[in-house]
Amino acid sequence: MKKRCSPPHSRMPHCRYGGAVALCILAMSGNPVLSAQNPPSSGPHADAGPEQIVNANEQVILNGRNSIYQGDTHHAAQFYWQQTAGPQVVLHHPTEPISFFSTAGLTTLPALLRFSLTVTDPDQHSHTDFVTVSVRRPGAGETLIQADAGPDQNIAPGSQVILDGQNSASNTGEALHYQWQQTEGIPVILENAESAHPFFTSPPGEYSKTLGFQLTVNNAQQLSASDQVIINLTQKIPPVAFATGPQTTEEGRTVTLKGGITNDLPLKAIRWTQLQGPPVTLSTPAQGVTTFIAPAVSRDQTLTFELQATTKSGVQASKKISLQVTDNGHPVNGLRNLMQTRLQVTPFNRIDFTITNGSLVS
Repeated sequence: MKKRCSPPHSRMPHCRYGGAVALCILAMSGNPVLSAQNPPSSGPHADAGPEQIVNANEQVILNGRNSIYQGDTHHAAQFYWQQTAGPQVVLHHPTEPISFFSTAGLTTLPALLRFSLTVTDPDQHSHTDFVTVSVRRPGAGETLIQADAGPDQNIAPGSQVILDGQNSASNTGEALHYQWQQTEGIPVILENAESAHPFFTSPPGEYSKTLGFQLTVNNAQQLSASDQVIINLTQKIPPVAFATGPQTTEEGRTVTLKGGITNDLPLKAIRWTQLQGPPVTLSTPAQGVTTFIAPAVSRDQTLTFELQATTKSGVQASKKISLQVTDNGHPVNGLRNLMQTRLQVTPFNRIDFTITNGSLVS
């Protein structure tokens, strides 16, 4: 879920790392945000990392390094983390681009935690991204849940549109609770928003517009997952996105993802987002080709990414890609996984970090 907002100026510490861009994270109190809005085209794009399902007594890493900031390299973007829902946890390194916490202190399990990351540029343009962390109860095993908002659609203005979340599932077979929200575009009235098949009538007379919707599913064990779908209002040939990469890789190897659109249409923007798996840092999340270091894992893990391409006419297309990371016996250090990839903040800003005695330093 995404919401544009401007944090109070008094809560903005000014930090500078690597002589290029300031990144600061501040734990703030607040309530869950239920509305959503895409960032302005000229402003930053916050990325709070993939949703996670973890066990009790684990360290959880929140990764904001895939956020995109475009602007003057001589000024600072500011990053803010806050917990917005769930039993309170202590966020460590609150002034670093990567924060983490432990689930060891949670007394009520299962638990659903939500966090937000707000990125603000020097012109005070802001964008907020949200991430959920589901904490299993002890002995719950590999309980998983997956949301599926259905395929992107291209329809004519004024048409009835039916969204399809029926392929969402939990591996325990439990009944799911559905909640749909509009995240982008001209507001519409979404009927049956708590069902697998909500519907709406698209705005008449609106061409080359995009509507975005997010499906969040929950089960009785408080596991949560989200997925998004794009609805293009167009009678022209729509863009078709593609994403390629390996199907499997070993931990510690460099992985290259490539994506774009197959049509000969001028592109305005490309964005890669990680949807599932241990958080990784993408080298160039706003370019068609990006790389990352496969994380060290204690068991085979699936990583899922989504490419979203926007044409100059404003029509969007997306494509998901998944690969499996196999365990080859390397020790697991989640913080070091994230630090292995250099972050390039589009177009020129670059930030480097190292780890000393288990702590992040510039």
